[in-house]
Amino acid sequence: MTNFIKLHLTPAVLFLIISLLLLSNIAFSQGKVNFSGHWVVNFDKSELGKSGRETVVPQFDIQQSEEGKATLIVFSGTFEGSSYRDTLFMDRRQFTSGTQSGDNNSSTYLKFSNWSDDGKSAVLTQKLSAFTMRITYSLSNDGKTLIMERVIDKDTNKIVYDRKSKSL
Repeated sequence: MTNFIKLHLTPAVLFLIISLLLLSNIAFSQGKVNFSGHWVVNFDKSELGKSGRETVVPQFDIQQSEEGKATLIVFSGTFEGSSYRDTLFMDRRQFTSGTQSGDNNSSTYLKFSNWSDDGKSAVLTQKLSAFTMRITYSLSNDGKTLIMERVIDKDTNKIVYDRKSKSL
């Protein structure tokens, strides 16, 4: 019996077994990322471009959940003294429209959200009357850093957030 195992476990067979195990592990882990958590901006790692710090939300929460075949990503927090809540409907390439108010004026907008082809990033495109903004959200491999690449017309920002436990 021992000779039978030695005879069939050649280096080529071992390589094949290890390759199959690795491929099945990779295929299993290729689901969509989960952005849930409490996120705090890290200005030292961020590249803000022309926009500056005043356009950056300093901290927020994300709750991600599945609803049928769609993924909901809900952002909530406070910015400039006002509470906000924004929901991205993923997997549907959902079209949302509404009115955004601020600085004594309002503008209509169109919002599209979808996953990147590899499922590792969420992409939001928001078209306002004055400009178009595209935001790509992605996580570091260890899940501790959220990178938000924001392009407004030709200005690109990379805003880096660290995952923190929420203090009560």
